[in-house]
Amino acid sequence: MNRTLTVEQAALKLQVKPNTVRRWIKHGRIPGCKIGRIFRISEEDLERVLAGEKISKPPAVSQEERAAIVREIRGKYRGMLSSVDDFLRQKHEENEAEERGR
Repeated sequence: MNRTLTVEQAALKLQVKPNTVRRWIKHGRIPGCKIGRIFRISEEDLERVLAGEKISKPPAVSQEERAAIVREIRGKYRGMLSSVDDFLRQKHEENEAEERGR
């Protein structure tokens, strides 16, 4: 499977701001797809755009590729807490456990 880039990674390659990449995707200037709330750009397609090739329409993403990207995203953010309250609760529990251990 072809490597996918985040908006930020693509912006670094293109030397523009991430919002510019999002706007270009929305207007069809560069190919990309939105999975949930996150845009992804095929590295291969981005290289073709940088080489000057015109891409008339974004390539279709197969269900298998879409599922693999979703698994990658979910795995990457699995350990993140959903809110500040969860973070503070976890830190409080860690501090209590440390105090009991002394």
